[in-house]
This record gives sequence, C-alpha cells and structure tokens, in this order.
Amino acid sequence: MPDFSVVSDYVFDKREGDAFSNPKLLQRLQELNADEVEIIGIDGNFCIKETALGALKNGLKATVNVRAVVSKMRRRLKTPSMTCVTPE
Repeated sequence: MPDFSVVSDYVFDKREGDAFSNPKLLQRLQELNADEVEIIGIDGNFCIKETALGALKNGLKATVNVRAVVSKMRRRLKTPSMTCVTPE
C-alpha cells in the first residue's frame, strides 16, 4: 500500500457531488494560482466525475488518478483539459 503525505491542513466540506459546490475551494485554488487539480476519492461514477467537470467549468485542468479511486468510472471522460492517469 502506498504512503500518503498530508501537504495541507485545508478541509473543504461539500454537500453535493462536485467539490466545487463549496466556493471556498475555488477561492483557495485561485489564491495559490493553481491551474490544475488531481482528483482522487471513492466514487468515480459520481463525486469524482462531478468534481472533474466542476474543475473544467472553473477553467482548471483536471487529472483523475484512477489508482486512487475506489469505484471506477463506467466510461472515461475525454476532453483536452482532463486526463485519466494510472500511475505506475
């Protein structure tokens, strides 16, 4: 099992599938001048997909790390700004 490092104490609660439904997430990413996010999580068919689409709607590039998603997406979304990766 890979080791994970906590690199931030920021926590952004959400009540919907899209993590960008919490405006504080986008605000913090803008403060950091981030232009890309890597998305991991549990539900590739809902929360991961909705958050990736939310990132795109907000002008960010999105990478879904499929090795760090528990339930896989039924179909991979393909857009120029979103990538699904399977790291070695």
